[in-house]
Amino acid sequence: MTLTCCVLSAVLAGGQTRTPRHPFDAGRPIELRLASKPVRLNGEDFSILRSGKAIVDRTATGREGETSLKAVLSCAVAQYSDFDYRLVARVFDRQGRVMATSKLTEHVSYIRLGVMPTTFKDLTFEFGKRKDWGRAKVVQFEVDSPKIPVPPDAR
Repeated sequence: MTLTCCVLSAVLAGGQTRTPRHPFDAGRPIELRLASKPVRLNGEDFSILRSGKAIVDRTATGREGETSLKAVLSCAVAQYSDFDYRLVARVFDRQGRVMATSKLTEHVSYIRLGVMPTTFKDLTFEFGKRKDWGRAKVVQFEVDSPKIPVPPDAR
């Protein structure tokens, strides 16, 4: 059975945003709402990094009983200013114990081509190779909110 969640991410005390824990079936899309802490540009608030979909999948490695696990997070990234976001994905078993954590850095650039462009990216989190990935049932994503430099065209 596939369980699908569609809820907003929570903003934590340190400014990070985190999705709730999402149950998954390997290879099937998960609907989620992950957004970085909003910034203000020209009088409007918006999130620089947003995601609405992820896929967690297992792949046989060739070793007996061993599989690798990865999560692909589909994101839209507005090219607002030069800085880096740090993203974290965690995989949990049925009892809520963390099985693995994977971290990525996503660079955002200051680009203007008349308007601020948005790039669409698939960010891949690698959790490694194990024999017990069948116990992995839940995934959670988090994005930090670093100090973001104000771009020259901000008002």
